[in-house]
Amino acid sequence: MSILLAGAGVMEFGWAICTWIPAVRYMSRKYEKTIVVCPPGHDYLYQDFADEILHTAKSGRCDRWLCEARVVKPSRPVIVNIGPDKLMVPSEKVCTKGHREYRMYGKDKGTGYPLVVHARAEQDYRSDDRNWPVKRYEKLLRKLGNPEAVSIGTKSQSAHVPGTTDMRNLPMEELCDLLASSKLTIGTSSGPIHLAAMCGCPVAVWTDRSYHKSIKGTNAYRYRKLWNPYRVKATVIDTHGWRPPIGVVEKAIWEML
Repeated sequence: MSILLAGAGVMEFGWAICTWIPAVRYMSRKYEKTIVVCPPGHDYLYQDFADEILHTAKSGRCDRWLCEARVVKPSRPVIVNIGPDKLMVPSEKVCTKGHREYRMYGKDKGTGYPLVVHARAEQDYRSDDRNWPVKRYEKLLRKLGNPEAVSIGTKSQSAHVPGTTDMRNLPMEELCDLLASSKLTIGTSSGPIHLAAMCGCPVAVWTDRSYHKSIKGTNAYRYRKLWNPYRVKATVIDTHGWRPPIGVVEKAIWEML
């Protein structure tokens, strides 16, 4: 039997759902069995192609493959003969640079919201520059006429914006259904914003114009084309960096509502 053993993607959530998972999905078609290792709660993202799902509390690089519920992350592809079976462990490079097969997540159940907000509130990785203050979200919503809205994300890395329904920490499948059913998702560039696009929900996102060698472009290119296989409408606000004036964001959102 040929087995594909894919470990937890050692990358940010956006990279995982837009590069790692689609690549593993594509590779899985060539194997008789696919085993994936992922963080608890992420099973839904893999279940359409994985025959078995193991969990790991955290991800990280290692130089050897481990056939258990731990990190599986070699520096290069590894093929191991295990009796009559052959086990393939892909490398990060193979999965992020190779062919990909996408899947649109979530189902439109008609129970979405006019506005979904992801108020990034990470406490590391230059968070002071990238976290838009909650008070700005509050003021923005008032300028938009206080539409019915929800806050999403994890409670550890996302804020609840007063005036919105707190739906942080939703199970992954429920979150994807919410996004697929909603009209617009807004926020600072983040994994959940990429997930919204992968669920077919239009996005309005603000970020800077830094050039990234890894994608040979800026975040605007990432949102509009590279990581937007379904060509979901994406308005990228990158003229004022990570903290644009409220008026600039308001104008962009009005054009999408």
